[in-house]
Amino acid sequence: MIKLKNWPKSWALLFFAVDYLLAFLVGWLVMKLSGVQTIWIQILIFDVVATVFVWGTGLVIQNASIYDPYWSVFPPVAIGLAMMLSNTQLVWQNGLFLFGVCLWSLRLTYNFVIHYEGFEYLDWRYQMLHDQNPKIWFLTNLFGINLMPTTIVFIQLIAISSRLTNSAQFGGLVLGFLIMSASATIQLVSDTQMSRFREANQARKAVMKDGLWSISRHPNYFGEVSFWWGVWVSTVAFGAPWFPTIIAPILMTMLFLFISIPMMEKKILSTRPEYEEVRQSVSMFLPFFPKKK
Repeated sequence: MIKLKNWPKSWALLFFAVDYLLAFLVGWLVMKLSGVQTIWIQILIFDVVATVFVWGTGLVIQNASIYDPYWSVFPPVAIGLAMMLSNTQLVWQNGLFLFGVCLWSLRLTYNFVIHYEGFEYLDWRYQMLHDQNPKIWFLTNLFGINLMPTTIVFIQLIAISSRLTNSAQFGGLVLGFLIMSASATIQLVSDTQMSRFREANQARKAVMKDGLWSISRHPNYFGEVSFWWGVWVSTVAFGAPWFPTIIAPILMTMLFLFISIPMMEKKILSTRPEYEEVRQSVSMFLPFFPKKK
């Protein structure tokens, strides 16, 4: 095992970049050697192999957070890979969709980069899962932390990966792009507001309830889920049937409503009991007027 906790942040980020490039290279080689011709299966092989590579790196350096930016880095890679495998020319329809995905990806990846603390950082959820069941951490890490998010994102992208050669319905494509762009903006604003709040309250455990956080307890998660609904709208615009493709954004919504948000709120309440007042007055997810006391 390799311990890199003393590395400066810049070196740690460089390590991330090299590791991801190697992961994608290995994924590409295995995909090509597989001899599979179906595009979505090719992308699945590429995705799973790259994920396992990143997971293996996490085992070696003893830090599962090496996977954290994969969520935002892979989607534009997947779209670009689908276009290349299908010899799709870049036209305004698929270009607009790709731009919307890249806009979201760059914002979320940038947010990770500016807040990343180096190899000393480990997502608190990973530490909790490890401490709860250390004997099965190997499997929890592989399937729960790495392959489950990879699978959910892949399901979101599978329906559109082979349809980018189609002519998209104008109204639906523009609507999907607007939803994706608005979602990325909501995430940017909410994350910026939270960062400023934390800087102003470093010396005490305060509860955020201003800005977008006054109308939703988790506006950043709302923006994330909304983005994937925008992807679905675009998918339908490219000719995919609305059912069963709608199952993908529903799964993404359930992931946040029933796993991510409850875990986050349990953690906040454990250190900030006054957060219960916010829970009673502010909408959990959908932005809405706060309840009057």
